[in-house]
Amino acid sequence: MKPIKYSISVPGSKSLMNRALLCAALASGKSTIHNVVYCDDTNYMISALQHLGVRIKQNKNSVVVYGKKGTLYSSKKIYIGNAGTVRRFLAPYANLRGNQRMSQRPITDLENAVAKLKTNSVIKITGAVSSQFISALLLFAPTLEKKVTIKVTGKLVSAPYVQMTVQVMKQFGIKVIIHGSSFIIYPQTYKPCCYTVEGDASSATYWWALAAITGSHITVPNIPLDTLQPDAQFKNLLKKMGCVVHNNTVIGPWNHQLKPVNVNMSNYPDAVLSAAVVMVCAQGTSHIGGIDHLAYKETDRLALLRKNLTKLKSPRPVIETGGDHRFAMAFSILGLKVDNKQCVRKSYPTFWQDYTKIQQQAKRQTIVLTGMRGVGKTTYGKKLAKLYHMKFIDTDDHVMFQGDWKKFRLDEHRVIKKIYPATNTVIATGGGTLMYPRNVNLLKKHYIVLMTTPLTLIKQRLLQQTHRPALTKGATVTGELSRVWRQRKKKYYAVADNVYDCR
Repeated sequence: MKPIKYSISVPGSKSLMNRALLCAALASGKSTIHNVVYCDDTNYMISALQHLGVRIKQNKNSVVVYGKKGTLYSSKKIYIGNAGTVRRFLAPYANLRGNQRMSQRPITDLENAVAKLKTNSVIKITGAVSSQFISALLLFAPTLEKKVTIKVTGKLVSAPYVQMTVQVMKQFGIKVIIHGSSFIIYPQTYKPCCYTVEGDASSATYWWALAAITGSHITVPNIPLDTLQPDAQFKNLLKKMGCVVHNNTVIGPWNHQLKPVNVNMSNYPDAVLSAAVVMVCAQGTSHIGGIDHLAYKETDRLALLRKNLTKLKSPRPVIETGGDHRFAMAFSILGLKVDNKQCVRKSYPTFWQDYTKIQQQAKRQTIVLTGMRGVGKTTYGKKLAKLYHMKFIDTDDHVMFQGDWKKFRLDEHRVIKKIYPATNTVIATGGGTLMYPRNVNLLKKHYIVLMTTPLTLIKQRLLQQTHRPALTKGATVTGELSRVWRQRKKKYYAVADNVYDCR
């Protein structure tokens, strides 16, 4: 896929939504949750809570939950598929039944801890298996009629998810005291509130990965910059691999290959598959550590990742998902076929529609080349157009300098007005074209790439050319290079979506 400039909002976080749904169900009164995502995991949570006697009204973009003040109970078995958060978070309240994979995922440590809480105020639980164990106990503890201390033993994997739980509980009026690896909770009542689910950082990793692999400029605007969602750290990993990161925008490299990295992903394991497909495209060997707990996810992700990476040696591999949504989404970014497209419903039901929109944008995408005269915009633009089967326009072919710079700039603007609606086109602009806001305003909807190279190299090229006019009176074309670069550099970088060092 050719490079694109694109902004995409992802669905709400299922992890945050399921926490908010349970808090609202445990509250006393009416809560409204906005920016909801109706995926398999949240649908199972809603259904389970309804079986537990909670009244829930579902709207297109919100749900209204009428809480039961901590009195959740059902003697019937409730089916929850392979929804790990539902299985763990509702363990204290219901008899739950999942699919075959769910029966293989660990739960014993949590069930033992819940049983101990009935007779003990202080319990210990390992943090090495799943952070959801700790989150489940934290969510349950305020409803008990005693002070509870939860001591986490060993290294806590996916620790930021516990911080997310504490943050959501706080919004519903619950205070959790943290001392090192211990959590202290006094008896409290959940308070109803209006809660807005953040965009899902895990879902954003697929589009950021696509930016890294294709040299694209992709923004995911609906992830708060101060989010606690651990998968937002994926941007930092991409930065180490050679991408440029601005807030929620990732810009893949044009002038060099992605760099290999050694990284510990213990705290953001849901981004591992996105990281793996980017690392496949890097020049060298990358290493991921701290991810033993991936064996307990929707599939044994460690084993299945090894299997699918081996498949990449085949000419036309079909990726085996094992019904795991993250395999389907991550490996599709490489343009590969997957054996189960429907499994994305677990977290991102509109993934394929969104991916289709991105592919359609790629077919339409126009790329604008800017930079100093002599940098190679025409030469490179023609090569780029040929590579991606695009049309090519050189603005210098449509406007001629006749001794009057003011008239030249007016003629140039008329040319820009005529060509800017072009799609699937490479436009090579003059060195000064984007120094004028009127031209920038027309072309900024396209993907603007600044081409740079050392001035000494440009000077050598210009000395071999006789058709270029000087920009100022009394100056030679080569003599004015440094001064013009100093004048234009800031504006070039301000308008550029990406930079290509074409030395």
